[in-house]
Amino acid sequence: MKRLFSKTISCLIPVKFLALLVAGVLALPASAATVTYDIAMGGQNTTFTAPMGGGAVGDFSITLGGVTFDTPDAAMPPLYDPVTNDISAAGSLFGYFSNSLAAPGCPAGECVLEFETAVDNVTPPVFAAFNAVAFDGLIASGAYIITVAPVPVPAGLVLLLTALLAVFGLRKFGRVSCRSRQPALA
Repeated sequence: MKRLFSKTISCLIPVKFLALLVAGVLALPASAATVTYDIAMGGQNTTFTAPMGGGAVGDFSITLGGVTFDTPDAAMPPLYDPVTNDISAAGSLFGYFSNSLAAPGCPAGECVLEFETAVDNVTPPVFAAFNAVAFDGLIASGAYIITVAPVPVPAGLVLLLTALLAVFGLRKFGRVSCRSRQPALA
């Protein structure tokens, strides 16, 4: 009886482990990939994406004073820091976006939107938009606030149901394959 029990356990443990592994892998894309964040600045709200653990800001575009800022600066690309909830650049307090389209007083690529982190981690971080070539005036400035955008419930529900189906499917498969390998009782 002890031998039968140990064979049954050794057969079921790998299947349960595999089921948990599959469920964990299925849940990873929702938590490890990029997250959408809401950002309020200059009386406007927009969104951007960044890795959950922090990193490069993507899919960002905002129009301030008639100028659309949507191109990350290659020299100082904006990075999101989830600990301070700020945008900056590697090794700097500042992260920059420029304008890809010409606008009044701003030829394409000559105006910048500068994000400055809150150095004391208490006051809100600030932004400033200006012509970086002519330095002929401020377009907009103020504080910005970042929050996590709500995750749609159906996406989480689909992942949960898929993981549960995988666990139950593998569990059933594991029982069938284990029974076929168990010795007959005498």
